[in-house]
Amino acid sequence: MTEREASAWSAVKARGRQRYILMTGILGWGLLMAFGVTLVTELFTDPPGPLWGRLALALAIYPFGGFWFGQRMWSDNERRYVEWRGRWKSDSASDG
Repeated sequence: MTEREASAWSAVKARGRQRYILMTGILGWGLLMAFGVTLVTELFTDPPGPLWGRLALALAIYPFGGFWFGQRMWSDNERRYVEWRGRWKSDSASDG
């Protein structure tokens, strides 16, 4: 993690974990995937059933997956941030 990434993550953390999971995971990844998969399926295959039914199913499944995606991204970013802070603190201590 760079200092710039750490600064950005610090700002994201200030807004909170739940907001991050909602915005990045559920709405960002989940809705994008639901609409994207439904659109690609509609355009490039001969799917069974009505479009609205497939979209409803996708809107039920992908945001749930987005919740897990958001949690994982939060955990990964937090781990990287903690490691970066540990290195930064040890570098500062050895300089002084």
